Order: sequence, then C-alpha cells, then structure tokens
Amino acid sequence: MLNITKGKIDRAQKVVIYGPEGIGKSSLGAKFPDPVIIDTEGGTAHMDVRRIDKPQSWDELLGIIKEVASTPGICKTLVIDTADWAEQLVTTYLCNKYKQKPGSRFCSWSFASLSQKARRGSASTAKKAVCCM
Repeated sequence: MLNITKGKIDRAQKVVIYGPEGIGKSSLGAKFPDPVIIDTEGGTAHMDVRRIDKPQSWDELLGIIKEVASTPGICKTLVIDTADWAEQLVTTYLCNKYKQKPGSRFCSWSFASLSQKARRGSASTAKKAVCCM
C-alpha cells in the first residue's frame, strides 16, 4: 500500500553554488534568508554581512556548525564560504589522524569519499538552509 503525503516537509535545504572566482558566489549566498557566513578564506571582508571568522581546524569548523545548528534564532541560512578551503581543513585532519603525509593517495581518496557523502545530502540535519560556495 502506498503512503502518499502532502504538504511541505520542514528540513534543511542544501545548496552548492559552483563557479569561477569573482563571479558573485559569496554575494549570492549573502542574499539567502538571514545568513551567517563561515568565512573560511576571508573573502567577505568587503561585504556588510554577519560572519564567523576563519576556523583554524576541521574540529573547530564542525564545532561552529553544530553550535549554529543547535541554537535557534542564530540564522536561517548557514553559508560555508568556500568549500575548497573547508576541504583543506578536513584533508589536514584526516592526514594527521591516520598519520599520512598531505597530498598522499590516502588523503586524496579519503576526502573524495567524504565529499561524495556530503553531496548526497548526509551532511546536515539542521532546519536551516546550508549553502556551500
């Protein structure tokens, strides 16, 4: 028997904005509803936005995301600007955790599998839009 439902389901929307440098990805992310930007590369300095300073580690980035997700009213949209800088944090974390040299085949493969999971939508459960640049 089919279980057919109707209506909106209240859950986070995940958006990835991809494009060359300088095309306006950060500006577009700043137009989302009530955004806070995790500025992983310092690229929003020229913008009048609410931002969180560049995290220095993968654990710090995850801590920021968890705090935002668990604190009602902080924002409606969490923007991670940019995903490639966040990639550097997770690569360093994984290389250190598994005692591998940065740039090794292990580190490249590990991040590739993690980013595939994130693209499939397993990365966020918060009821906020998550926008990665």
